[in-house]
Amino acid sequence: MGYFGAYAPITVNILMAEEVEVDTEDRLRWILLTSEAVDTFDDCRIVLRFYELRWRIEEFHKAWKTGAGVERLRLLCAGNIQRLAVILMFVAVRLLQIREALVLPYRRKQKDDKAWNEKTPANRVVSDEEWKVLWLTFYEGKPLPKKVPSLTWLLHIIAKVGGWCNSKRTGIPGWLAIWDGWAKLQDRLHTCRMTRGVEM
Repeated sequence: MGYFGAYAPITVNILMAEEVEVDTEDRLRWILLTSEAVDTFDDCRIVLRFYELRWRIEEFHKAWKTGAGVERLRLLCAGNIQRLAVILMFVAVRLLQIREALVLPYRRKQKDDKAWNEKTPANRVVSDEEWKVLWLTFYEGKPLPKKVPSLTWLLHIIAKVGGWCNSKRTGIPGWLAIWDGWAKLQDRLHTCRMTRGVEM
């Protein structure tokens, strides 16, 4: 018996999806193997939706590993590593939300059915205290604006605090700059709360 003979066979379903009314040779065609049911059209759409989200899962892992640095943890206790990894997971989700609002090619729906986009006020994602401390950090001596800045401003300023200078002229900062800016913001928030607080 060979090496693979010790394992029981796995039954999978095959789902094929392709673009219609497209005459070009490079039209989209997916052939997916899945353990999910594909008995109805709705079943097939659910499986396709899972596959469509694969890139967001990859982006989350970039935010979690490259950005929040979960793989850079150096702790002696496995339990502490696990707890900190979970905390950083929530931080990664928040950073991904901020970045997606700027770079997504479509409008992402929220529970209240209002879409986030590049003009959404920053306080929909962070607290008023956070964006105000960020403003005072980046624009030293400049008074706070009467109107809450946008998500585009929020993402760019967090990244600039982290050292991003848009040298590639893409307008989209990388995860390391976003994480460094976010970490510096949290340090300054902690300092404000420990010393004099922030007047809101």
